[in-house]
Amino acid sequence: MMAGAVRADALPSDLHRVYSQQATLTRNFGYSAMMTPQVFYLAAGQQIERQVDVVSGETMVQAICNSECSDLNLEVMDASGWVLVSDMAENAVPVASWWGDAGSYRVRITMKTCAAPTCTAALLGFN
Repeated sequence: MMAGAVRADALPSDLHRVYSQQATLTRNFGYSAMMTPQVFYLAAGQQIERQVDVVSGETMVQAICNSECSDLNLEVMDASGWVLVSDMAENAVPVASWWGDAGSYRVRITMKTCAAPTCTAALLGFN
């Protein structure tokens, strides 16, 4: 896990504005970045899963995408694959937060709508 500011080269340029907006909002609610954003290139219908290691307490994960995408889904699963929390609403910045023990969780991002052959998305984590 990595806390603090994100390196300028950690995000593609088309995600900087969205990331800055979301980072400001989460800071205003008392969260801090817990990891460097993980960047993905997904076509409509594709999904990825990543492991996120968290400390005990409240954790929030978000997915963001560039202007070519209008709908991402986000699910957080425990070690057994049980979905703990999700944001399946039609939006380009899904958010999921939960209280839990320290450990590893799986996060699934599904690109529902992408107007280009691939869209740029990133997974953000805050605690």
